[in-house]
Amino acid sequence: MTTTTHDRPPVEEMYVVHRAFRAHLPGVAELVRATPAGDARRAAAVADHLRLLLLGLELHHSGEDAELWPRLLERARPEADLVAAMQQQHDGLHGRIEYVRSCAFQWRTEPGALTGEQLARAVESLCTSLFEHLELEERAVLPLVERHITRAEWGRMADSMKKARPADAAVLVGSLLDVCDATERRLVLAALPAPVRVLAGTLGTRLYRRHLRRLHA
Repeated sequence: MTTTTHDRPPVEEMYVVHRAFRAHLPGVAELVRATPAGDARRAAAVADHLRLLLLGLELHHSGEDAELWPRLLERARPEADLVAAMQQQHDGLHGRIEYVRSCAFQWRTEPGALTGEQLARAVESLCTSLFEHLELEERAVLPLVERHITRAEWGRMADSMKKARPADAAVLVGSLLDVCDATERRLVLAALPAPVRVLAGTLGTRLYRRHLRRLHA
């Protein structure tokens, strides 16, 4: 199956999502290291910020797992090894996410120098693996998506946002809009399921800014 120009999926959305991960996730390690030992209130704020970013990453990956990889394996068979490699990278990233969560729980419970450094290094390791994955996806997978995935199929990936609590979904969309220009903002909002779009379009940026004020207080 090869998509027509009219049915081409708006893969530009993916670059925005990836840009948000690159912009927001590395700074968590710095926030952790800057948290004074024993400051449970500050640790809780940083840990909640990290929770939201990890949630966004998992929702993003779950949409790809459901909508992209099975179809590309079927329709882009000469590139089956590449698609299988992307699936394996998702599995590896899931393990790293769970390790980061475990470290975050330990640090939030006991916000000391050792638990903080363990978490910061876990976040940095996740970023290294994630950004390699994103680069490969942009360079090699998105051209396949443009040829073999329809606009409707692509749009269904955003349905994964329905799995998040409405407040979390709004803040996550606000974090995306934070790295958008005006054209990209319209593109991102148009891709969202209607209930999420209505909430995020009116409250997403406001809730995200409030989240940042609490994070940097």
